[in-house]
Amino acid sequence: MQTSDNNEEIDHSRSLGRIRGLQRFTVWVVALLALAGTAVMTLSVLRDGAPGARNRISDVSPEGKVPLLLDAPNWELTDAFNQTVSQDDYRGKVVIYDFIFTECALVCPIMSMRMAEVQDTLKKAGVQDQVRFVSMSVDGKNDTPEVLNRYGYDDEVGVGADPAMWHFVTGDQQKVWEIVEKQFLLPLENQPEVTGMPIAHSAKFVLVDKQGRIYNYYDLDHSEERSALLADIERLMRE
Repeated sequence: MQTSDNNEEIDHSRSLGRIRGLQRFTVWVVALLALAGTAVMTLSVLRDGAPGARNRISDVSPEGKVPLLLDAPNWELTDAFNQTVSQDDYRGKVVIYDFIFTECALVCPIMSMRMAEVQDTLKKAGVQDQVRFVSMSVDGKNDTPEVLNRYGYDDEVGVGADPAMWHFVTGDQQKVWEIVEKQFLLPLENQPEVTGMPIAHSAKFVLVDKQGRIYNYYDLDHSEERSALLADIERLMRE
């Protein structure tokens, strides 16, 4: 009788162990699915930008020109040298924008590398006086002018920006987010739980013509879009 009771206790303990093990497994599965969902959302935002942004631009016309989308925002922010700058300062220049922050460990270093490649290509072509680059920080709380100066121009850790061509700007975070979301039509989202990417933002580059009008959006991870950007810059410089 005692042996039977002991066997029942052992079976009961094993059952509890299996149940607890299954519960722990279920918790881990749910957690992993949640992380996967966050990752998918982040990658979707980074890859696609504003939903339908690419579709807002109609097909290339027979003349080879992409119809204009909308006027670029007339922003006013602070650059890496603590000077006030605005969109009006770039009138008469072709401008390439991207949206980054210095504590971003995932997409931003790649974006800055792509921007540097385009900068160097245009410098070699001798058209540096006609083109400007603007990297707008989406993290105004941490990206002070001093931080951006080091990120862009430091000889040891900077991204290789030429201060005559490539400018880094920052400002009140709410103000910048309104510019990016409501006027450049690109998404932003806080995700503090994601290591290395606490702010999800689009990886799109934006080309603005000499009259301050948005011309097109580009994903420079794709070689065909890098070629398209350079071709469009050349076209806009001639206009």
